[in-house]
Amino acid sequence: MMIALASKAALCATVTVLGGSSLRNIIQTSSIMKMHKAADATAVGIMVDTDGAAPQCSIPLLAQFESTQQQQSPLSIDEATRLLQAMNRNDLLHLFLASPPPATASGTWNGLLLDNNGPIMNQVSNIMTHVLFGGIQKRWLGKRLGDTKGANRFEQDIEKHGFDVTIEPSLMQPNKASLHLKYSNYQQPISLWKTMEDELRVVPNTDGKVMIGMGCLHLTGGMRNAAPFCLYQDDVAVVKE
Repeated sequence: MMIALASKAALCATVTVLGGSSLRNIIQTSSIMKMHKAADATAVGIMVDTDGAAPQCSIPLLAQFESTQQQQSPLSIDEATRLLQAMNRNDLLHLFLASPPPATASGTWNGLLLDNNGPIMNQVSNIMTHVLFGGIQKRWLGKRLGDTKGANRFEQDIEKHGFDVTIEPSLMQPNKASLHLKYSNYQQPISLWKTMEDELRVVPNTDGKVMIGMGCLHLTGGMRNAAPFCLYQDDVAVVKE
């Protein structure tokens, strides 16, 4: 009896914590979406005000992604991925909304999970991606993208969880396009991943070799509760411990 009550209490506490953390994500995303709707970004971290002037970026890490309009040398893959891993979800959302869709993205991409608003949601992202998504001892490694279709890559040279690839308006920012990865046509009706969708955009000043992604399940809040990740086409990026 006591064990059953303790188990129920633990379950309720877990649901409450996860629900609260997801709600925090949703509120944060909604707020940032409104900011970008009110003033579209002309460059990463630079918001256009009403008279067309471009004030300096107020977020130091975002400033390092400013494009070659300022005649900076492109960031190396290592520099770009390290910067992304140092950013919090708030800054990653700003970066995503200020980034363009890829002109082409076909090829094999390596993947990294990024901050999802602190330890609780980071752990949720890790479990969902590296344990449940691929199965035990099959960590997620990235994606293989084609012109119209693709699949996720896992350890042991496994590819599964296919998706359709399309360019269409962003669910976060309907006036701008993203590369969408839609999983519904490749999942069983009751699959946990049936409502999964990713949006991808190119991180500026990386020569198109780094993309920032937002992955979500429409069943659990959609893009407003999306988890950030990045894809890169090189082997030099170092995962932050």
